[in-house]
Amino acid sequence: MAKSATKSKAKGTGKISLAPRVKKPTTARKPMILDEKYTGAEPVWDSWEKWSVERFRKEQHRGFYYYNYHNAPRELIPNVIKWMETNGYAKEDIRSFKECPDWMTTSTMGSLATMLLRGMPTKHTQSEERDNADWLREKIGELVAKGKTLIESKKNDEKRTSGTVQPSIQDRIRASAYLIAEDIDTWLEGFTKDPEKFDPKGFNVVAHFKGKEANQAHARVIREFYVELKAEYDQLVNPGKSKDEQLIEGYKTYTKGQQRNMLAALTEVVAACDMLLQTAKVARKVRAKKAPSKEKLVSKIKYKATDDRFKLVSIKPEDVLQSLELWVFNSKTRKLGCYVATDLASLSIKGTTIVNFDESKSVAKTVRKPEEFLRDVKSLPKTKMRKLYESINSVETKLNGRINADMLLLKAYN
Repeated sequence: MAKSATKSKAKGTGKISLAPRVKKPTTARKPMILDEKYTGAEPVWDSWEKWSVERFRKEQHRGFYYYNYHNAPRELIPNVIKWMETNGYAKEDIRSFKECPDWMTTSTMGSLATMLLRGMPTKHTQSEERDNADWLREKIGELVAKGKTLIESKKNDEKRTSGTVQPSIQDRIRASAYLIAEDIDTWLEGFTKDPEKFDPKGFNVVAHFKGKEANQAHARVIREFYVELKAEYDQLVNPGKSKDEQLIEGYKTYTKGQQRNMLAALTEVVAACDMLLQTAKVARKVRAKKAPSKEKLVSKIKYKATDDRFKLVSIKPEDVLQSLELWVFNSKTRKLGCYVATDLASLSIKGTTIVNFDESKSVAKTVRKPEEFLRDVKSLPKTKMRKLYESINSVETKLNGRINADMLLLKAYN
């Protein structure tokens, strides 16, 4: 008996049927993701050349929504890397990109790279919008630069550990900043894992900085990590007149409330950094201004060094500085004068002028016979110099501080 035969009885006859059993034809089952009822199937870019610009734009926007709906941002990172490999990026740049934390790669970047790999052109031939590949390269470039910084920091740490090279101050600051930011990154990654349960007030950044003893140098580095991402969310939540449709589509997976939560969290981080920077700025001591040298103070003064007629020689201008009393003689007008310092400061020189003198006490008189009157003036002490001046019988005038090429600097007393 054939193996395919069966011993079943034919209906109504009572006889055994020896005919082989015929299998029923099976229909191929077409599996479909349940959520595709709402998002549609994954975009296909065949024959896009025949599409209008409007249809191309709508399909691109639908693609952003599709990938953001079905994938977490980190799941699309391999597609960004693959796009870099197929578009001539150096291995070093790809390595630098991989070094960045996953949260730095936005869902917009991942969705766009995925669509480009599946055949979407960088832009419609009749469209005047910005080339998608240019935008993606710009964002990748920013992450490559950050990744290179991270790699360099790790190299310096390794060299420091091996004892070959000591890290610089900047290396130490950046390494410390990365450690301080680890807890902040963990908190923000909760948004990508479950945006519905993410709490924008669930982490006290200011208290965290205080606990880690962060200073203004750390705050400056940490601020760079988050300020660009904050700008994106700020544009999403508060678009104003200039709406970035590509950015809106890229974050369409998140509701407006979720976007506001992430913006609030990033604002908290940046504000805490700004507060630390401002606090350090206020607390910073003003650097004491270095006093100019004596040579610089007297470099511009013009005076008469010697006078052959009256047989007089001037003192050095440096001797005037810090003195309390200065006697001068104008060889042209024959006036003998005395500059008296104020009670608050000693005499000094600014440009070609005597400063810090008491205007009421600084006076001059005309000498009738200077050759005889000033013969022994160089050897007189302060009291006798004053008596000599008081003996002059002429009208007294006030001095104005200016020193010129006719004026001799006779004596300076402390």
